[in-house]
Amino acid sequence: MLICYHNRKRLPQNDLVYLAFLFALHETVAEIELLSDFDDDEEDMPAGFQLSVPFLHPVPLQVQVELLGEIWSRHRSPTRFEATLLDAAIVYAAIMVATRVVNDEPELAAAWLADGRQKLNPRILHRAPQRLEELFDRWWDDRDFLMLEEFHDLPPEQADFIKAQMRIPNEMVQPMFDVLERGRVSPGVGEKLDGLLPPQDIDHVVQILMRPPWETRRAENESTEDDDESSLEWGIEDSHHDLFVGPCDPDTIERETNCPLVWEIGVSGAEDFDCTYEEWTEHLRDAVHRAVDQPDVTTDPGTFDGNIAEKVKRALESGLDGGNRMERRDRRWVIIDETDSYLADVERAVWVVGDDDEDMPPLYFDTAEAALLAYDHSQRAVELRAQRREEALRRLGKADGR
Repeated sequence: MLICYHNRKRLPQNDLVYLAFLFALHETVAEIELLSDFDDDEEDMPAGFQLSVPFLHPVPLQVQVELLGEIWSRHRSPTRFEATLLDAAIVYAAIMVATRVVNDEPELAAAWLADGRQKLNPRILHRAPQRLEELFDRWWDDRDFLMLEEFHDLPPEQADFIKAQMRIPNEMVQPMFDVLERGRVSPGVGEKLDGLLPPQDIDHVVQILMRPPWETRRAENESTEDDDESSLEWGIEDSHHDLFVGPCDPDTIERETNCPLVWEIGVSGAEDFDCTYEEWTEHLRDAVHRAVDQPDVTTDPGTFDGNIAEKVKRALESGLDGGNRMERRDRRWVIIDETDSYLADVERAVWVVGDDDEDMPPLYFDTAEAALLAYDHSQRAVELRAQRREEALRRLGKADGR
C-alpha cells in the first residue's frame, strides 16, 4: 500500500485506481507498437502515459511500463510503502490518461475495461474522471512533481535552494531524477504487471517490451538499471514509537514482524530510516514488546473525560477539531475529515481516502457516542505516539528528520 509521505494518507486499493493503472498500461503499450512509424527527429514522438508530467518525458516508453508495474505492485501489496514524488507522479499521470480516454474515447475505454484482469461493471466509467481527480487530490494534496521541470537547467546549488524553499525532503525528490537514467526494462517486468491483465496478455506485453531496438525504437539511448524493487531498502516500522528501523535482512524482518506492533517497510534509501536495527534492539525493542502485553490505559475509551452527551451535541453542532466531523450513514456513524477521508483504524489513526476501499473500509459506529469515543481515542493515540517518538529519538541521540 502507498502512504503519502507528508499527510500519511493511504491510496485506496479500489476499482477506480485499478482502472487508472490499466488504461495507462494500454495507452503506453499501444504507443510502443506505433514507434516504428516515427522518425527519431519528429517532434510528435509518443510520450507514453507520462505526457502530463513533463519532467518524465525523457523516460523511454518501455521503462514507463515497468515503472507503472513497480508502483502498481507496491500499491497492491499489504506492506506499507512511503510514497515519493515519483510514486505520486506515476499515479497522477495514470489518472490523467484514464480521464482523457473516458472523456474523449468512450468506446475504447469500454474495450480496455473489458480486457482487464478484474471484471468491473461498465457503469464505473460514468463518473470516473471526476471521481479519479477527487481521489488523487484527497490522497496527495499538491502538484510539486509538475514543478520539477524548472530544475533541469538550474545549477545544483540553486535547485537545492528552491527544493528547500518548497520543503520537499530530498529523499522524496531524488527518485524523480534517478529514473531519468534508466534505459531498459528488467527480465522480471511481467511479474510487476500481475493483477492488471490476464497472464497471457502480460506475456504478450513482455514480448513487446523486450523487442530489440531495431524492432521497437527507444525514446532515449539505452542504459542498464537494476530492478527498482531490489533498489528499495527494507526494514521494519516500529508503530509504537513511530520509527522506521533498518536496513534489516529478510530473516530479521520475518522474526520481528511476529510482533503486532512491528510491520515490514520499504523505503527509497537508507537515509529514510530513523535508526539502525542494532540501536533499536538496544534501546527500544523491549518497550515495544511490553506495550503489546500492557496497552496504554490513557487511550482507553473508558477514560473519556466529561459529559459524553454534551460533547456529542457540541460535536454535531460545531464539528470536531481540525475540520473533522461525524456524519450519519445508513443509520450508523462515520468520522470524516475536511478532505473527505474516513477514519479506518482507531489504534493506528489511519484515514482512508474515499469510502469505497474494500481492503480498508471506513469504520462504522452504531451510535454517535461510540463514534466520538473512537475519535477521541484515536486523537489521543496520535498524541501519545508523537510523544513516544520524541522520547525515543532523544534516547537515541537523534534529531527528527521527518
